[in-house]
Amino acid sequence: MDGEGPTALIGAYEPGPGPGGLRALLSLAGMSVVEHQARRAIEAGAARVLLLIDEGPGELLEAVARLRHDGIQTGMAQGIDQVADAMAALFAEKKSNS
Repeated sequence: MDGEGPTALIGAYEPGPGPGGLRALLSLAGMSVVEHQARRAIEAGAARVLLLIDEGPGELLEAVARLRHDGIQTGMAQGIDQVADAMAALFAEKKSNS
């Protein structure tokens, strides 16, 4: 992930109703909750979205693909260590571009 501006961190790991479902994949306003949150974050000024996940079920990967198709920089981090690594890489990139 690259570019200027803030990164929106969205949790997409909380179990939802039904076997193997995630709350982030429930439907809201014609799309999944995570897609809705990501699009609102971009509208609010975020440059990119980073999803904190436990695992990447197919439906979540499909949602990420739709966001990317629409030009939204979207990454996934499995655990807080990967979030920290992704953020450190962004800060290092910004510093080297300054």
